[in-house]
Amino acid sequence: MRVAIIEDETAAAQNLSAILHKVLPEIEIVSTIDTVVDSVEFFQSAPAIDLVFMDIHLADGDSFRIFKSVEIDIPIIGVVKPGARTASEVTRNGKIGVIATEGTIGSRIYNQY
Repeated sequence: MRVAIIEDETAAAQNLSAILHKVLPEIEIVSTIDTVVDSVEFFQSAPAIDLVFMDIHLADGDSFRIFKSVEIDIPIIGVVKPGARTASEVTRNGKIGVIATEGTIGSRIYNQY
């Protein structure tokens, strides 16, 4: 499986990579990207990947801007808006818990959803 990691915090990207290699030793991390601009360029190059792990808050803005610039037809894990909306719709009280980095929480991106 070939994956890309879009994450601006080096330690978080390294931790995710280590976990992925432990769980799936055959996994190939094709690219680790830390900005919206570099992510757009990466996806415009039509990479041969199977899955993307994406942080929301990147060094130059929120990752939702990527989707405004390029069409991505690859499964993505980590984007909060769709997952949060779906999860909150199926809970009894409409509330969910989210695990996030300090940078993402500090950006208050979750307050929008």
